[in-house]
Amino acid sequence: MSMRARQAALDALAKVKPEPTDLVEYISRGRVAVFVPSARRDEIRAAAAALQEKPLVFSADDSSVREIRGHLGAFEVVRSGGETFSADVVVDFYDPPIAQRLNPDLAALPPGYVRAADGEENVARAFSEAEEMRGVFHKPRYFQYHPDLCAHSASGISGCEQCINACPAQAIESAGEKVRVNPNLCQGCGLCTLVCPGGAMRYAYPPPADTLRALQGAIAAYRRESKAAPTIVFYAAECEGANDIPEDAGIIPAAMEEAGAAGMEIWLCALAYGAAEVVVFADNPRLAQTARAQAGIVCAITDALGFRRALHICEDAAAIQPSRVPALAEAASFAPGNDKREMFFMAFNHLAAAAEKDAPAAIDLPKNAPFGEISVDSDKCTLCMSCAGVCPSSAIWAGGDSPRLSFVEENCLQCGLCKAACPEDAIQLHSRLLVNSEERRWQRMLNEDRPLLCLQCGKPFGGTRMIQRIEKKLESHWMFQKPEERRRLRLCEDCRVRDMFDK
Repeated sequence: MSMRARQAALDALAKVKPEPTDLVEYISRGRVAVFVPSARRDEIRAAAAALQEKPLVFSADDSSVREIRGHLGAFEVVRSGGETFSADVVVDFYDPPIAQRLNPDLAALPPGYVRAADGEENVARAFSEAEEMRGVFHKPRYFQYHPDLCAHSASGISGCEQCINACPAQAIESAGEKVRVNPNLCQGCGLCTLVCPGGAMRYAYPPPADTLRALQGAIAAYRRESKAAPTIVFYAAECEGANDIPEDAGIIPAAMEEAGAAGMEIWLCALAYGAAEVVVFADNPRLAQTARAQAGIVCAITDALGFRRALHICEDAAAIQPSRVPALAEAASFAPGNDKREMFFMAFNHLAAAAEKDAPAAIDLPKNAPFGEISVDSDKCTLCMSCAGVCPSSAIWAGGDSPRLSFVEENCLQCGLCKAACPEDAIQLHSRLLVNSEERRWQRMLNEDRPLLCLQCGKPFGGTRMIQRIEKKLESHWMFQKPEERRRLRLCEDCRVRDMFDK
């Protein structure tokens, strides 16, 4: 391995410029709310007197603050009794900050919320930072949300909530069948895109295609100069510890806005493009925890294909070592794209074809994996099609006029909406990944029945078993005691209405 190969890879990475994205605007007049314990009130008030805009000084010793909401330029402080004050910036001298005391699940303070540490220098630094937050500010809109791919909810049934649970800034909330992201609270950590099973939440700065294009070029440049395969290290460009990543000839550092912006499809694509190993430098515990859960899925896949030690989540940059794994004989050449699942399957197909040992027919995956099958108990299933009606990814297909239920495994997100919607409790989920791509795309039968023909017009309108079960359930009902009333159950919807009004 030579430094020349490393430099060629770094030059290739630098050539790809991120595609521009929308901007989020903040307007701040510089009005500062200060939260300070009573014991330090006089000290802090004297330091705050130098501010251009007179701050609002609150003491929270008596639990006077009930709620803090908003962000830079638009904070609202609700005090006991319901009195509300507005502020553009918050400076908080409590440990932990009041916002996190009131909301322990808030891991990332909102933009414009300054956490001040003890010490005279830190007091001056906090107020200096607050002073600088006056004017108009812009930041990238870090995410793109594609609601048509979202598996959050359907027909009032709760499904996937992974992005909501992962967001440290609580910028994502449920909005009926979809989710809503507050761009002013979003801080671009990327965890929502890391965990999203279907690619509904997509990182926008840079978009995945730009990241993959840079990786493909960098790995190709490295392989042209060296017979070995590089270790790709994803890290946040401005994180603490980035300077500790070893400048080894076999290590290619790939700076990103946030390391969480690279998910399982990007990790697998890097391997398919010819990297020997992928390392994610997790500079905070939340990223490490979330990335490890996703890495468990990817490692189950790469281990089954014989690519062991292909992915690591590392919290100590100095401990990163270059891989000694031989390079793939042939790197993938597929074009980078933005579709998460499409990129994942293209990378997986290439790695499966290049596997040194025979791959199993199916790879068992952890339960949190967004790949797998469903099984239907045909003795319970009435072919009501509730599951097909709520499936967000076209994995389950109704048979139209025929009482038939079919399934395309490659589309399944394992979101559980179908299982929750089934009134007969006839559906079970199984996380796995079929290796054969054609088998994954086949539309296979889950359950079917003979169509029941309308007694009056002969039109097929349902399954025989479903109508028989309905008749069984209604046989003691007072509305279905006469033969003509029971006969209507075997009429289509049009003939049933006509029959009722003709009598």
